[in-house]
Amino acid sequence: MSSTLRKKLTFWVNGKEIVSEEGKTLLCLLQDFSIGHETQGVAVAMNDEVIPRESWEKLMITEQARIEIVHAVQGG
Repeated sequence: MSSTLRKKLTFWVNGKEIVSEEGKTLLCLLQDFSIGHETQGVAVAMNDEVIPRESWEKLMITEQARIEIVHAVQGG
């Protein structure tokens, strides 16, 4: 019986190293953090470039990517 092994890749989210299977989109990663298209007050950058929401679903995470997830917080 053979099994298909997926290649692992390493990337960083808010400075924390993550090792995951390759082939993961940015949206898939964000959903791991309970963030979706409808989540308000969230901005995402990959490799110092802000990523528009409409690109989250098709943008693949790459080896050594640096991803920053920022939540806007109201205060007073």
